Amino acid sequence: MGRIKAVSLWIGKGAATGVFSGTVGYLTKLALAKSKILDPLGSWLGDQLSVRVPDLALWAGVALGLTIWITIMVTLSRRSRAAPLDGLAAIDPRSALGQVMAMSEEEFAKLGSPPAQSPLALDVGEDGELFETKGSLYSTKRTFKVRISNRDARKTVRGITVRILSTSPATDYIGPWMLAEGLTVPAGDYHLVPLVSYGEAMDPEKFDSSDSFIQVEVARNALTINTDVATILHLRATGDDVAPADLRCRVWKENGRLRIDGVPAGDRSSVSAAIRRDVGIGEAACRIVFGGWGPSIMHHGGGFLGDIVQAVSDMRQRALDGHITIWGRTHRLGVFDKIPSEFWRENRPDELSLYNPDPDAQSYTACENNRPTVRYLDLMVSKAQIEAEWPR
Repeated sequence: MGRIKAVSLWIGKGAATGVFSGTVGYLTKLALAKSKILDPLGSWLGDQLSVRVPDLALWAGVALGLTIWITIMVTLSRRSRAAPLDGLAAIDPRSALGQVMAMSEEEFAKLGSPPAQSPLALDVGEDGELFETKGSLYSTKRTFKVRISNRDARKTVRGITVRILSTSPATDYIGPWMLAEGLTVPAGDYHLVPLVSYGEAMDPEKFDSSDSFIQVEVARNALTINTDVATILHLRATGDDVAPADLRCRVWKENGRLRIDGVPAGDRSSVSAAIRRDVGIGEAACRIVFGGWGPSIMHHGGGFLGDIVQAVSDMRQRALDGHITIWGRTHRLGVFDKIPSEFWRENRPDELSLYNPDPDAQSYTACENNRPTVRYLDLMVSKAQIEAEWPR
């Protein structure tokens, strides 16, 4: 680099000298040309100084520019090899750019790609290895299992955990619930995990020894299911470096026997088995607004009136569309009827009636045109439908 700078300096000096000499030669030619005595000498000397010397100066200038460009490129190349990321040292690793820079080539290649299909699969049934029974003198304990399959033909999946994320209708127990953890399933193989069990009476007419609840076989934290309503369980399996797999299954008792089947994704008909009139419309409004079944609407006070009004309006619309059912009765001593969907076109639940401190005067309908044909009291809905339409 020192030699290049020296040559550049020499050429620069030569170029400056050439330009200066050319200028002097031109002026000398003009001055001597005016003299008749020295005219031949002046013409020759001026030509030598102003023509040939400036040509040399031009080429020297071109060489100078080329030399400077080469010098700059060599310097930048050496600096980039010495510290290739010096200019990126100040980037915050928590920023989006910093996270992208920290990715491996495999992680970067996955950006923008569609979600990978999980090699794991869950399924339930009532035959083969998916059930077992153990008999006693008066009852038979029937257990259904969930099968965790590894559909990958080459890769073993490790660190598998199976949980129940939620139930519909909701229970008083706190989830999620662990079914199994730390499982390893080889490629193309499967593993069975007990899911639910129920003690069935051998002869219920003579001696009803059946269980009062369906037991869910969770590893920690108890979970039971009522036998008078079908319950949908939402299961999820996760594993190391694989996408999760989900399954919804329905569990119920039929003619004294435990039953189970899978629920197709997006199937509304699967909720119908769990539909029953079991919660007031005020409690349902609180569930929609606050995300869980909890204190009554009177507990929250009027600070959320706008949200409650919107929730009641949404329920009215979905009742008109046929997605949920609202029950009511026409007088206090009457029976509950399913209110026809078309009723909600001109009528609505009276939101302010939900805040009446008198329990005998809470929740009734009001007509939009002030000409009601019938008025319903004590409005109720189904927990299963509310949870299906407004999931957490």
